[in-house]
Order: sequence, then C-alpha cells, then structure tokens
Amino acid sequence: MDDKERGRYVRTLLPMMRAALGQVESRDMTDATGLYLDGVLFALVSGGRLHFRTDQFNRDAYDHWEATSGRESDFFSGGLPAGGQKFRVVPPFVLDDEDTLAHWGRAAWEAAKRARVPAHR
Repeated sequence: MDDKERGRYVRTLLPMMRAALGQVESRDMTDATGLYLDGVLFALVSGGRLHFRTDQFNRDAYDHWEATSGRESDFFSGGLPAGGQKFRVVPPFVLDDEDTLAHWGRAAWEAAKRARVPAHR
C-alpha cells in the first residue's frame, strides 16, 4: 500500500474512530500513520490494516480472536526485536460495530497510556 492509498484508508477510518472514541487525530510517519487520542499514540495504520496498542491487559482479546477464528494476528513491531511487538492487527469484526470499536479502541488507548514513560525532571 502506497502513501496515497494509506491516506485514503485513514480518511475512511477517522470518522468511525471519532464517532466511537472522540477527537482522534492522525499523523503520518515513515511507514505508517499514527492515530492519537488526547496526544497518546494508540493505533497505527500500516500495510492496509489498522493496528491497536496492546499490553498484558488487552492482549487476551487478540489471542482469543486468533484461537477461535483460526487466523494469526499480524504485529507491527516498528523495528523492535522479536517479542517487542506492541501493536496488533485489529480483527475485522471490531470495525463493524461502533460499541465494539469503542471498547477495543479504549483498551488500546489505556495500554498506550500505561506504556508512556514519564519525562525525567
């Protein structure tokens, strides 16, 4: 997916994301577009797919989806070594329902907030 196609996909996603979560903003990066809520990066669009931030508290939902659907989730590692995957592909059904999108999106936002490292003073 080239930058132009990714831009179109992001423009399609943003109204859904904003309806479900509030004022989501996008920022282009080198290989992805970041989605931010209240200044916190919680989602990425890369390779034609939406990825949400994961951690120990929301990872089980993705694992459950993989186990019951027979699909493997893709990871966006952003150059991190194996085991450093922090973003996982959002299952297609999540985008079908605003309440489900809100639930998964909020969980990703909370994971992203937990991962933020406080600035040293």
